[in-house]
Amino acid sequence: MPDFHADLNKLLDAAAAWQNASVELNTSAEKAGSIQGSHAEVVWGVFQEVWTSQVKAAEYMKNRLTEARDEASAVGNVLTHVATVFREKDENFANVLIKLQGEQ
Repeated sequence: MPDFHADLNKLLDAAAAWQNASVELNTSAEKAGSIQGSHAEVVWGVFQEVWTSQVKAAEYMKNRLTEARDEASAVGNVLTHVATVFREKDENFANVLIKLQGEQ
């Protein structure tokens, strides 16, 4: 018979890993976003086009990392919810079995 609690713990570990990934993606998005505002005071002259391209690339990276952060968080939330529901159902089933055994 499979060890339900071990499987449930693995599910909770996976949920935590997704939440941790979300935090790291957020940190990366913030760092990419900081490129946009940096060196705004510099007169880039002939390099303005290159700098503008870099800022646009940083904005794109920030947006994608933010999307990834949100998705990772959503996956973590779903896994946590599934684990919670499974745990509740298992506890309810166990309580029913205990009551049935007590009635015999």
